[in-house]
Amino acid sequence: MGSAAITKQRILDAAERMFGTHGFDGTTLRSIVRDAGVNLALVNYHFGSKEELYQAVVARMAQPIIERQLAALEQIETAEEPPALETVLNAFIQSGMCYLLSDKQLELERAKFFARFFMEPPLVQELVEREFAGTDARFLDMLQRALPEQSRLQLSWKLDAVVSLMVLAITQIGRPNSLIRSSSKADIETGLSELVAFVAYGMRGS
Repeated sequence: MGSAAITKQRILDAAERMFGTHGFDGTTLRSIVRDAGVNLALVNYHFGSKEELYQAVVARMAQPIIERQLAALEQIETAEEPPALETVLNAFIQSGMCYLLSDKQLELERAKFFARFFMEPPLVQELVEREFAGTDARFLDMLQRALPEQSRLQLSWKLDAVVSLMVLAITQIGRPNSLIRSSSKADIETGLSELVAFVAYGMRGS
């Protein structure tokens, strides 16, 4: 990795920490510069504005999740029969959770970043929604096949609620009475199975 690529990664790492901790409005480019140990000119050169830097952070985090989602969707979409609700939810939840939990040192920072998303201004929320728009639409297609009696609007806000539960589950790992009791593989698998069952029950309600 060249020096320019290393610098970009340091800036993105710092931006992810700052945005996750302080939110978009509470983070300045100068605070990111201090955390990354670079000068402001380099941030402007590589990313331009704060909005473009935020978008780059989102894109970096979204890419591995989307890759997992696409692989899971391909298996579901090729089936002739309507998919079981649990199959669709398991694919959606596993895709996001497995990435967010793939690095124990970063899992809380990643969860904090996505948790902040729900409190960001609408224009900032649109940056995140834009990244996942394609796969979200395909998951909604599959959910409509699994639950044809429900409208797309109903399923859309329910899917948003699923994302909130996923973030909550990660931020509470290891706490008393938490869904995921520890970062061990067994506890994660058990927690995800319980989350899928809980969400499926709620989604079937009108």
